[in-house]
Amino acid sequence: MILSDRTLPERYYYRGKYYDFRSDFRAWIKVEALLFDGDVPADMKPYIIVRIVFGKNAPPLRAALRYIFWFYRCGAPVPRENSGGGEISESRRAYDYDYDADLIYAAFMQNYGIDLYDTEYLHWWKFRALFKGLKDTRINDIMGIRQTDITDNMSEERKDSVITMQEIYELPVSLYERRRINQARAFLGG
Repeated sequence: MILSDRTLPERYYYRGKYYDFRSDFRAWIKVEALLFDGDVPADMKPYIIVRIVFGKNAPPLRAALRYIFWFYRCGAPVPRENSGGGEISESRRAYDYDYDADLIYAAFMQNYGIDLYDTEYLHWWKFRALFKGLKDTRINDIMGIRQTDITDNMSEERKDSVITMQEIYELPVSLYERRRINQARAFLGG
């Protein structure tokens, strides 16, 4: 996000036409949830995401998706070392907006005095900046636990503690992911 620009994108201009889209954080939380939902077929996700963002008046699918992922990243380019989308990593997710909703709500109230339930509108880019800027909250603690790497130089006591805490605060997995885990266990004889 470029602060000197002072305007946040609210419309998409494509080939001589403006397209209105949903820029409120609630729509983009739905988009992110859909991206991680293993129970929704991958070939359906682009169409559903475009419908969430643009409604019925959408630009062509490719252009819409290119804009959606640019907007989702708050205008940041896709990192070169990870062309898969940057901060999205299903195996190391630190949060889930639905699962952690109460903690995120409390953190916004604690840090900013913003009531996310009563807020009529909050631009996605503002929401993301505020979310990234949260500090000294329970959600920060839990995200830190979820993201902690187990290393060889940790004491056994520390490893056990981290593993226990990660199990306590583990994010739920989709039915699809559970099936994959069960298939892997069966294949390995477990």
